[in-house]
Amino acid sequence: MQQEQKNMKRELALICAALFTYTALSNILYAAISRILAALGTSAADPSLSPYFEGICYILPMAASILILYREDIDLRLCNTGSVFFRFSPVLILAVYLPVQLAAGYINSALESVGIRSYAQLDGIAEGILPLVEALIFSAVLPAFLEEILFRGLILQRLRKYGDYFAVIVSSLLFVSLHSTLYALPMVFILALLFAYTDIQAGSILPSIFMHCINNSLSVALLWISLHRTD
Repeated sequence: MQQEQKNMKRELALICAALFTYTALSNILYAAISRILAALGTSAADPSLSPYFEGICYILPMAASILILYREDIDLRLCNTGSVFFRFSPVLILAVYLPVQLAAGYINSALESVGIRSYAQLDGIAEGILPLVEALIFSAVLPAFLEEILFRGLILQRLRKYGDYFAVIVSSLLFVSLHSTLYALPMVFILALLFAYTDIQAGSILPSIFMHCINNSLSVALLWISLHRTD
């Protein structure tokens, strides 16, 4: 029992170290690239640079965290067609996802009506299809893929030896800690719980990757439309 507790503490310490590495590297890259861009007479707010800037400051630190936690014995199956639950998991996720996002939309609108920027987003996306595609790749698809590998593929799987409930709750809390503003904490936590539970039952991280990509892509697309729509 004592040995198991020690192992759990070591596991949690390693996970925290990986997440700290992500946060530290992200801030360092943000500061360094901002200085470089300022010296070149531009900034990260330039819509033509924003997706790349956001991508570099996010993807590289996330990849470093994944390398810290990766173990050869962890099964990162992307597909488990033998599971009936796997086939119907997108329906389950959508059934919960849509009402949660609807509630989040109402809260966003209420906050923005009083001048509060309710969530972090890209500084801008240049007009045109190519900038939209670039933003979708660097700010939607790649982040979703890497986050699911880290949180549901590695952190969740490393903690399952201490019980699935424990693994689902802790991995979801860690996910929320890196993503959520205070107002959105309950909604993000619900989605994180849903992603983790679905992946365990499906035996695959593909369901959560799928829905995470959709969520991020919708956010980017709606931002692009709001910036460039013509009345």
